[in-house]
Amino acid sequence: MAWPITSDYAVAVQNPQLCFGDPDLRCSSAELTSIQLPRARTGAFATVFRMQNSSSEFAARCFLKHFQDQHHRYAAISAHLKSVRLPCMVGFEFIEQGIRVQGNWFPILKMDWVRGLPLYAHVRDNLSNPSVLTTVAEQFLLLLQSLRHCSIAHGDLQNGNVLISNGQLLLIDYDGMFVPALRGSKSHELGHRNFQHPQRTESKFDENLDNFSGWVIYTSLSCIALDPSLWHLSGADKNDEQLLFTKTDFEKPNQSRIIQAMKAHPNAKIRQTIEGFISVAGMPLDHVPSPYVSTESTNTNISTLPSWIQRPEPPLRTDANTNSAGEPHNSHQPMRQQIMEIIVRQALAGVPWRDFCKTPMEQNNISPNEIEVEVKRRTTPQIAAAAAERQRRKDEERKQQVALEVAAQKKQQPLSQSEAQQQVFEVIVRLALAGGPWQVMAALPMKENSISVAEVEAEVKRRTNRHP
Repeated sequence: MAWPITSDYAVAVQNPQLCFGDPDLRCSSAELTSIQLPRARTGAFATVFRMQNSSSEFAARCFLKHFQDQHHRYAAISAHLKSVRLPCMVGFEFIEQGIRVQGNWFPILKMDWVRGLPLYAHVRDNLSNPSVLTTVAEQFLLLLQSLRHCSIAHGDLQNGNVLISNGQLLLIDYDGMFVPALRGSKSHELGHRNFQHPQRTESKFDENLDNFSGWVIYTSLSCIALDPSLWHLSGADKNDEQLLFTKTDFEKPNQSRIIQAMKAHPNAKIRQTIEGFISVAGMPLDHVPSPYVSTESTNTNISTLPSWIQRPEPPLRTDANTNSAGEPHNSHQPMRQQIMEIIVRQALAGVPWRDFCKTPMEQNNISPNEIEVEVKRRTTPQIAAAAAERQRRKDEERKQQVALEVAAQKKQQPLSQSEAQQQVFEVIVRLALAGGPWQVMAALPMKENSISVAEVEAEVKRRTNRHP
């Protein structure tokens, strides 16, 4: 039986009541193009149609290739994802009798439709907002740590499979995903060439599958945040299938225009980052660590890594033996501090950290109270500084007001010198009665009119005693 191609599926979904086996999809309609045909989003392994009904939106993922263990793989992936419940994953259902094409049934994936921007578009739209890119880079580290803790590898981390939705990262396309139940199997895909290690083969299929692509994305995001012009220099502005690097850059770094430019960059952080990335790219595939590697790693020869990979973020100000919530630290302290630092930054950036960071917090025994305490510690000086600045501006306005009132009094004619001094004296006394640093604000008119602090204080005391 011949497997359908994209045009076959497009014809079928024009009649959802007849072609779909799932009741939700049967009562939905496909998103249409400008010429009123179903809009197909086609990749290497599947064609996706956006299906909409009165209450929901779904992605009908129709396969372009068939593998004998397809059902087994998706059953294993589904079971594992349901058990770990990672917030970066999208719900899906493998339907054996999913779509009928030319009288024959074929399997599909029914997925929740996610409204979000692909990673490429998000970076492109925020080139002038480095703090946004830094936040995404740190979120990406948390995502990698969550996947690894759950023994999951996506298998094809790249622009089109990482979405930003409501400020959070989501992963789609699970065709090449590794979960523990699939250990010993081979990969049916090798991932996007511009994000994968040159040595990757079908036999490489385990929880380390995302290590190299993790470095590609994290290095790109970090360096673009430091210098957005790298985006244009690399050619990414004309190619939505890359961030900073392409396959050729990995294979021939000495001939790579972008890598050589970054090695000679005036920003020391960019120079250090690209040197570290070159070191990682030159490692055998099995030795490539994850970007969040800790000094406790037993699977990687840490001595071969550059110092910027090994060094965790500066430690938070907590007691040597307990965390800010009074709880004992776990044994993986450098890793824990690094993850906590990233979560605190997410909170300071306004990200809904309780939901997005729930998994890494649980994995690293970090309580919400710890995050709140650290956020409060960091924001309290900022709040105090803002209050002081507001008070300074208020005092300055009152000082100007006094000067204007004194000037107005002097303009009134005719006034003797003693009468003018008396009017200035009255303004200063009223200012003192109103509270505030009157000695500072009225220093100049007091000097010009030979009015002493003691005179003002005596008059204020007389009036306040008279009107308790």
